[in-house]
Amino acid sequence: MIQDCPALPAVPPPLPPVGTGPAGFSPLERRILAFLLAMPFLLVALGLHFLERERAAAQLVEDARRLEYLLAEAEPGSDPTIEVTRFLQAVEQRVFAASAPVEVWAQVSGEIQERFPGRVTWLLLDGRGEVATGEGPDGRPVPRALLRRFFAAGRAVVAGGEFAAGERSFIRSFLGPFARTDRRVFRQVQLAQPAPRERYVYLSQPTARGMFFVFIDTPDSLQEACVQDRIARLHRRYPGVRLVLLRADRATIQGMGRLGFSPKASRRVWAALTAAPTEVLRLPRSLVARRAIGPELWVVGRQRRPGVADPPLPWLIGLAGLLAGMLPLGWSSRFALLERSVRTSLVAAFLYAVAVPSLILALAVRVFLAEQRAALEDRVHREAEKALVTWDQQMLADHHRLRRRLERLAIRLGFARHPPLEAFRREWPSLRRLGMDSCLVFDRAGRVVFEEEGRGGQRNRLSGGRGADRLARAYLRFYGSRSTAASGADDSEPLGEVEALSSGLLDKPVALGFLEADDQRSVIALLPLLDAAWQAWYVAFIRWSRDRFEELYLRQELRPRRRGSTALRVQAFHVLDPTRRLPASAVVPGASAVLARLAEGQSLVRSRVVRGGEGFLLTGLRGVNITCFSLVAATSDRSIRAVLDELRARFLGAVLVLVLISLATSLSLARSFLRPVGRLTEGLQAIRERRFEHRIGIAAADEFGGLARLFDSMMESLADLEVARTIQEQFFPPAPLRCGRWEIAGVCRTASRVGGDVFDHFALADDRAFLFIGDVTGHGIGAALVTALAKATVRHPATMGRPEAVIAALREVMRATARVRQLMTCQAAVLDATTATLAIAGAGHPWPMLWRRGQAPRLLEVHGKIVGARFAAVEPATRLALEAGDVVVFYSDGVIEAIEAKTGRPLGVAGLQRHLPDLAGPTAGATAARLVDWVRVCSGRDIPEDDLTVLVIQGVASPEELR
Repeated sequence: MIQDCPALPAVPPPLPPVGTGPAGFSPLERRILAFLLAMPFLLVALGLHFLERERAAAQLVEDARRLEYLLAEAEPGSDPTIEVTRFLQAVEQRVFAASAPVEVWAQVSGEIQERFPGRVTWLLLDGRGEVATGEGPDGRPVPRALLRRFFAAGRAVVAGGEFAAGERSFIRSFLGPFARTDRRVFRQVQLAQPAPRERYVYLSQPTARGMFFVFIDTPDSLQEACVQDRIARLHRRYPGVRLVLLRADRATIQGMGRLGFSPKASRRVWAALTAAPTEVLRLPRSLVARRAIGPELWVVGRQRRPGVADPPLPWLIGLAGLLAGMLPLGWSSRFALLERSVRTSLVAAFLYAVAVPSLILALAVRVFLAEQRAALEDRVHREAEKALVTWDQQMLADHHRLRRRLERLAIRLGFARHPPLEAFRREWPSLRRLGMDSCLVFDRAGRVVFEEEGRGGQRNRLSGGRGADRLARAYLRFYGSRSTAASGADDSEPLGEVEALSSGLLDKPVALGFLEADDQRSVIALLPLLDAAWQAWYVAFIRWSRDRFEELYLRQELRPRRRGSTALRVQAFHVLDPTRRLPASAVVPGASAVLARLAEGQSLVRSRVVRGGEGFLLTGLRGVNITCFSLVAATSDRSIRAVLDELRARFLGAVLVLVLISLATSLSLARSFLRPVGRLTEGLQAIRERRFEHRIGIAAADEFGGLARLFDSMMESLADLEVARTIQEQFFPPAPLRCGRWEIAGVCRTASRVGGDVFDHFALADDRAFLFIGDVTGHGIGAALVTALAKATVRHPATMGRPEAVIAALREVMRATARVRQLMTCQAAVLDATTATLAIAGAGHPWPMLWRRGQAPRLLEVHGKIVGARFAAVEPATRLALEAGDVVVFYSDGVIEAIEAKTGRPLGVAGLQRHLPDLAGPTAGATAARLVDWVRVCSGRDIPEDDLTVLVIQGVASPEELR
């Protein structure tokens, strides 16, 4: 069997299809091509990198501004007690506006503890002054009896009285020595106990619903407590920012450690902040700044920026792609697509030409879409803000509409046939539809002559129950036709707080305005009841609580607008109880986060949430006129996504059109190239099949036409060569020769149409046979003519049967006939089948090889000078005795000089010796064919580089002899 060589098909493969074949890129050309292919992608990566750097720089400025803003937000006002007072006043309103104050307090007390952790104790009293929950300061026992007395005295003080000595002593002992002992002890934060352990107290106003005490113990100061509270709220709003409060007399390094710095980094950062106290320190992965809020007191903030120091991913991708493309290994696999066919190369080139601008366009579209989304979202937010502000401003217009309605009612009552009070009673059912909480009708003496509750179900109460009658008398005194003395009222009675509050109500015939007294915020309407003489004998005092009035307005305004708009969802949430929302059936996704930011003091909030695969743009407003409700508008981003999807579709459509145009152009060009190339390929196939009458027949005037004409001319020349090849093939014996028990066979494969190798064998008398093998230098017609001359000389009767005479005759003929010096190696042999001897004479030809079964092949030394050399004598013939089954191989240099494809080295004589035992067949013809096929397989070439000839003498032995 054949070894050490790859198996190739015995039949030469057909030519590759039209348009295919190796591109033939050299290593340098491949590197250049890889660089050119990677360069646009690298440029795109660089563009993305610079865009990212620009975005990061803008984000850095924005982050620095945000950090400075948060540091300013952490700084309390000039008086921290005002800030805490406002917070606790809101808590007071929320607790005592609820139907179950104790349950609400359980929730509110947690919020107070969260804002002032570990520093707050409280005490809640019910409407009788009994302790409902809580404990006294410092865990002291609560004097319940004294608390009941203080609660009752406090209600009297609110009504205008003063504390007795016992109550003042209780205040100083229970609250602290610095606590106030007048009516200003309520509803404001005050310092009750001085340093070193300061204590601040807040007492709500005692009402029929109860009251509460809040004790705030501050080991440092109330300012620091407020700052810590602000810092905690800012942490909830901005998770990426950390703020700490530091003092110079404490371990600042440990405080900086709470920002995530190591001790060494803390010292370095603190030194940099000290050197530039007003600057924002830019570190590789964060921003650090500080702000002085008092003597030796700073707020230090750090905002982490994890992506600042990291190299952009596109840069790494582009660089990695460039390096991968420039690697010298594996070029065949990288360029297999380009080397497959011309059509593939053209399509790839055009697609590449489209891909580069498409990438640049995609980069621009990416930036454009981001800017477009931001612009569209800003427009949606502005439209939502405009709608919310419009609702807030229309609250005043609703006031005017209600006043005009009441004015029309007053005129209608004046024209009524019944007395004013009776006419009002008859109008009450229609008036009740206004949804008021209560309505009282006073006469000029301040007596209540009519009292009804509206739909709100809450009784009127101003200034301890005396505010409504006093306000009614003031109204009638201002507009009445009679004097106050005639009505029996006391003109000299001071109105005090009510008169101050009502100063804006007493300038119109029908008064409508806002009024805040005690712990209630109300909308008040004063409706005069006129008689036929247009005299005001009675006044109707109509009251809405502020949240009730706003609720009625929002119920009326929101429903029609929600029905008229499908994209905008608007919902109103009560500021004290977010579970109260209008409309109750509507749901605004993600509203809780917006409400939390509005509750922290922001008047306008923008946000975006995703629910159920759909995005919503949220816009929150804390109104100026609507104060009890926060408005939240949710707009689906469906329209924005539709616009962006349309833009993306246009971009993809443009790219698709470019790709289709590129494909059509490349295929058209490929067809214009491949059609003549296909005709040329057909011509090459005709040459392979020896159909030299084939013509391409391209009449174009371009390069392909010129190539076709040149090819047709070459086919005419090849037709002549085919005739020469056919004649030369007639020189070779048509079949193996049998001589006794020996068989002689030869095979010749030329490197061109006609070659310079020749072999011959023929029978002689007396059971003998003559063999000849020769190799003329060169190829083509000249070498073929020399082989014809040699064959004629070999068969000349004067030399027939004598090897030395044949060699001598060839020397004489070559010297006499060849004008151009020709060289030829050859060997002539005579086989005597009777004596089983072989006589061989040579002239510079490779030595033949003998293989005897059971032994290794060996060379037979046959000496002699090459034919054509000057002064060359004929060497005597070498004689050899043959045995049954011997194999003698004569061969030309095309066998041993063939280059092995696997190793790149010649097969050599050693290779032939190593493989000859495996190549020997049952007959000389089979052995010769196997030797030629072995050379073809090992070299990987169907057409040899040099003429290849093999002549074999092989004994044909019986199986018994072989054994």
